[in-house]
Amino acid sequence: MEFKEFLCKPMQNKAYLASSYKRCVLFDAPIDSYNQVAPYLLENNFQLEYIILTHSHFDHIADLSKYKDKFNPSVCIHKNDEFRLLNPNEHIPFGFPMKLESVKADKYLEDNEIIKVEDMAFKILHTPGHTDGGICIEIIDERKIITGDTLFKLSVGRTDFTSGDFQLLIKSIKEKLLIYPDDYEVYPGHGDKTTIGYEILYNKYLQ
Repeated sequence: MEFKEFLCKPMQNKAYLASSYKRCVLFDAPIDSYNQVAPYLLENNFQLEYIILTHSHFDHIADLSKYKDKFNPSVCIHKNDEFRLLNPNEHIPFGFPMKLESVKADKYLEDNEIIKVEDMAFKILHTPGHTDGGICIEIIDERKIITGDTLFKLSVGRTDFTSGDFQLLIKSIKEKLLIYPDDYEVYPGHGDKTTIGYEILYNKYLQ
């Protein structure tokens, strides 16, 4: 498996691409990601099978329709977060001069579901708290977890948005993420990567 990270401005989002034998999976479709990811896919003759969305806040889905139009991947999200895909412009914060196209999910993700592509396997972890339908993804046998806006290096996701719940977020992190071995790498939706062990020791929100 090859694993590539893309830093996407202006909100410093991270998009991640896992690939094997020319078939690949993209995790999140943030603002500015398409301009980086699409040329990479075309240059390498990659087939984009899935886009797995950690949640549906606008900065993580802004380029989704572009991927859908060009590559027609299967768009995957937890059903509790699809409503922002269907009516994205109702959920853009005031002051952001953008207009997004509606996208219908192709697949609803379930807790503990495993998605396989070639020799890659991805386990879905439902981790509500930042949003009702927020998920994280374990890349099985790679000791990697993609955490979206659930867990960051030395921080956790915001819970002051609609449907945010701090106590539920902490419960999700402790019960679904901190059970992994210390050396598992954490790849968040913003900021630097970290490890489970580092967050257990130093993340003040998890003490």
